[in-house]
Amino acid sequence: MTAVLAVVLAVLIIRDMGASRVRGVGADVGAAAGGGAGVVYLLHFSRPYGPGGGANGRGTARHYIGWAADLEARLAAHERGQGARLLAVIKAAGIGFELVRTWPGSRVRERQIKRQGGASRCCPLCGVKPRGGSK
Repeated sequence: MTAVLAVVLAVLIIRDMGASRVRGVGADVGAAAGGGAGVVYLLHFSRPYGPGGGANGRGTARHYIGWAADLEARLAAHERGQGARLLAVIKAAGIGFELVRTWPGSRVRERQIKRQGGASRCCPLCGVKPRGGSK
């Protein structure tokens, strides 16, 4: 019973650290959980990908959110059509992309942003202006 209580307490502490980070203070939850530091990034496609309803059945893709320890190397890989499958497909379709926003953080932070949904709400090219500190 004590071991279970200790695990629950550790999870709550990590969750609390993540909530602090979302507000811009405190330690990064990913670093605390062993996810490592890096950058979460948002790519905006030059035109939507997908035929109206979308090839994936969920609509058209206009953005990609990813994480990298070395952003320049990751973007170079995306330019070559390597890495994420979606970016390889848009390259083959002749669609370009632009880096429009970054956040400091780990893969845990990337997952938090993706779970919020609506990448266009984070995109400055789609009419959203980020709060200070982000590109």
